[in-house]
Amino acid sequence: MLGLVVLQPLLEGHWLATLLLNLLVSGMLLAGVYAVSQNRRDLLIACALAIPALLSRWLSYFNEPQGLWFVSAMFFLLFLGFTIQVILRHALQARRVTVDTLSAALCAYLLIGLIWAVLYTIMAFWHPGSFTLPARQPSATHEDMLLRAQFSRFVYYSFVTLTSTGFGDITPLGDAARSLSILEAIIGQFYVAVLISRLVGLHIVHSLEERESSK
Repeated sequence: MLGLVVLQPLLEGHWLATLLLNLLVSGMLLAGVYAVSQNRRDLLIACALAIPALLSRWLSYFNEPQGLWFVSAMFFLLFLGFTIQVILRHALQARRVTVDTLSAALCAYLLIGLIWAVLYTIMAFWHPGSFTLPARQPSATHEDMLLRAQFSRFVYYSFVTLTSTGFGDITPLGDAARSLSILEAIIGQFYVAVLISRLVGLHIVHSLEERESSK
């Protein structure tokens, strides 16, 4: 997930950018399947969502029909939503708040940002003019695939909105885009203020209890 934020944008305008994006998304899908593999039912659902997302993504890479990209995007959204649900269920039901529990909660936070990045990309394609975007650098290949070029930009915008940073270089113009941005900002604030703070507080309490019991 961090690779989508840090590594992939560094290759913007290079033909390797699309390939790296597909590799990072594929790795994230496989990692998500592994993360939910402890429960057979969750594993079957995750595979049912991840496999079509993987196949359609790589087919769209070689063939470039936009319909395949949207199929991949829809299955990707469903997969991310399901993975977040499983991760948060594990985090909230854990008897002890450990470093793994906190890591799970942080992963779910990053997944929320990626969900909104996909939603913004789809909205910008179906409703041109929904966002103001900086001038796009020319790409060596896949110049006509605007969806791929915009996704990395909306990953950036999504996390800027989720963290309520708001640099202002990308701004929502349409009512739907503004509503979606507001909803993400609210979720981001409540997630950190309520869930992460609760888990960190419980982790501190458990650590203090263990220290007291060891004395």
